[in-house]
Amino acid sequence: MAAQGFSVVTSAFFFIVALAQCAVVLVHGQSQEGFISIDCGIADGANYTDDDTKITNVPDTGYIDAGMNRYLPSNIGMKSGLDTVYQTVRSFPEGIRNCYKLWPVRPDEKYLVRASFYYGNYDNKNSTPVFDLYIGVNLWRTIDHLSSSDDPFFEEIITVTPRNSNSLSVCLVNMGRGTPFISALELRPLPNSMYLLVNQSQSLVFTYRRNYGATSELRYSL
Repeated sequence: MAAQGFSVVTSAFFFIVALAQCAVVLVHGQSQEGFISIDCGIADGANYTDDDTKITNVPDTGYIDAGMNRYLPSNIGMKSGLDTVYQTVRSFPEGIRNCYKLWPVRPDEKYLVRASFYYGNYDNKNSTPVFDLYIGVNLWRTIDHLSSSDDPFFEEIITVTPRNSNSLSVCLVNMGRGTPFISALELRPLPNSMYLLVNQSQSLVFTYRRNYGATSELRYSL
């Protein structure tokens, strides 16, 4: 528990597809309205649309004014199967707490936030850092399971935006155990009727996901 009156519930996200649920997802899946999809570390103005998801990714400009853009070594960044979003990072060698300001958002509404990481030895140190990830002033997760060789991984949280605010902060905090970095940051609006456990004082943190009944990954087209 990172702040008085705020708690993070660690839970699994179970997706059991029912007809009514499909209808809701399809309706909300036709538009990118309210989406924020940041490819951390790409150059200013280098927006692009992902060939698979059809989602438009944008650079950090307008969301953070700290840190520096870094590219993965060419032998790793260009390896087969590595998504474009993981070929750059934004690292934060200076400062203790560096925060993204995700905006605009609707006050007092539910959102899913995903932070993605792929070290890929971008700094040629072959030493993965340990740092804290915060949502606003509250601890979201300690990032202590990075690897120079493993696949990219992500952290997710479902949270409610502050009252009387049109932005949501995601912060990387240096613990003195290496330079914090991030590969991608995404925000998606959710209906307030979903995840009733989530409120102003309690968020839901991703632990694992199971896909029951399908033989392959499911994605709804935009």
